[in-house]
Formats: sequence, structure tokens, C-alpha cells
Amino acid sequence: MTPDNEDILRIIRQLIDRVMADGGLPPGSRFNGYAIVAGPGGVPAVIRIQAGEPEGLSPEVMEGDGEVHVTAALPPGCGILPSITFQPSIVVISLGDETTRVDLPSPIDLQACSWQVKNGVLDISCRKA
Repeated sequence: MTPDNEDILRIIRQLIDRVMADGGLPPGSRFNGYAIVAGPGGVPAVIRIQAGEPEGLSPEVMEGDGEVHVTAALPPGCGILPSITFQPSIVVISLGDETTRVDLPSPIDLQACSWQVKNGVLDISCRKA
């Protein structure tokens, strides 16, 4: 049986988590985090965060068949969690004194939204309304 894209992405996430848990990075290196999200039709997409990008949040929005995902790298060394506010077609991310409004491509179900921060990356998932 050939694995589908979801299986492959799950395995990649598990491998990265294992490397990070085992302290597999060489001394002096830095890991800013990652997000793996299957795009429309289950096709994987890569969101690259380049070194030297301006300070602050630069959210990426990806729309799938039944969900909208927002991903943003938190500033390195950020010691606080963001505050997330959901509105019918908007997500508001507050981090300290900075507030970022993210316009969504589709209305969302306000009761079916979640977010997490892992390895320096904020992942927001919302089911479409």
C-alpha cells in the first residue's frame, strides 16, 4: 500500500519532533520552527520564512477544502504567547504591543477554531462556515 500525502506529512512531523526532542541540533545552531499543512486537495505546500525578514508577524494564509489555516513565525526568543481573536472573516493576532489583522478568504465557524504554538511557529486552524 502506498502512503498518501497525509501519511507522509505525519511521518515528517514525527521525525522532526523526534530530532528536536533528542537535541539533534549542533551547538550554535538555531531552529525557528516549522509548520506542515496539506494544501487544497491534500497537496503539500511549503511556506518559507527567510532569514532577515522584517521584525513582526508575517502571517501566511492557506485555504483548503473545508478549512482555513494561518501560520506565522513568532519572533526568536519571544517569551509570551499570542492572544488570538476570531471574527467571521478575520483573525486578530496580538503579541505584546503588536496587533496583526489577518483577512481570511472565506467565512469561518467561530466555534471550530483552534491554535497552537510549537517550535516558534503559530498555527491557526478554522473550519469554514
